[in-house]
Amino acid sequence: MNRAAKIGAAVAAAVLVGGGAAVTASASAGPAEELVGFMIASNMNNRCLNVADANPNKGAMVHMWDCGGWAQQRWSWRGENLVSDLNPGQCLDVRGSNGTAGAAVGLYDCLSAPQQRWFWDGSQLRNRISNQCLSIPNKNRWNGASVVMWDCVGAADQQWHTT
Repeated sequence: MNRAAKIGAAVAAAVLVGGGAAVTASASAGPAEELVGFMIASNMNNRCLNVADANPNKGAMVHMWDCGGWAQQRWSWRGENLVSDLNPGQCLDVRGSNGTAGAAVGLYDCLSAPQQRWFWDGSQLRNRISNQCLSIPNKNRWNGASVVMWDCVGAADQQWHTT
């Protein structure tokens, strides 16, 4: 059996074993790229900033989830933009350029706009649109907790680290 046929058979087996998960590969593909980004975890509950449903498209929301190292939890810096490893064309964005407390956070096409410019202030992750902090409302410790922008007060739900 040639190399391409072996790869095809392995992919088919992975789909069957993986419960029908969608897997794609090509015979010319090289080794899988390793994730190079870092995870952003809450100091409050050690859960990670996660792109909901692993949706790589513009408009996808982020929330908190157990850290697993998946692409939807990995981020890389490009200047002051936090780029999603899930889709390197999508950046962490304060939705609608909303500068008020409670503004939603999600993915959007990478721009060099204030709503996508982030910086560390100690262990707080701030955004340039309003200088507010990335926050977990109501100190929600559970998987699926939303993530919003809020006035920085140094609370546990605003403290983050990379891993």
